Amino acid sequence: MHDEHGVDEERLAYLADLKSQRRGRVEEYAKEFGADFFPDARPWQVKADLALPCATQNEISQAEARTMIDDGIKAVSEGANMPTEQEGIHDFVKAAFSLPPAKPPTPVAWQYPDWR
Repeated sequence: MHDEHGVDEERLAYLADLKSQRRGRVEEYAKEFGADFFPDARPWQVKADLALPCATQNEISQAEARTMIDDGIKAVSEGANMPTEQEGIHDFVKAAFSLPPAKPPTPVAWQYPDWR
């Protein structure tokens, strides 16, 4: 899913309720807010500031990681168990941008004040 308008407080609250309370699908968010949804593809070819892979292991290949870097991605925050292939992680690290760890052991807040 890609929301070109970004995710503000209202959209984040909707998504949190959708996933945690109603056990809904991200496709419902896309319909509600007019976001792009990719039912049979991965969205990593879309230019964005932030990527949130949250589904499976090895979801981002090395080629997709390089495309994201070339397209100017600012950060990847992994919400799954190692969603980026090892080679892609190396490329992200070489690009010297933020790559918080997949599933940190304690609650962590990541701040990007320069994005405002």
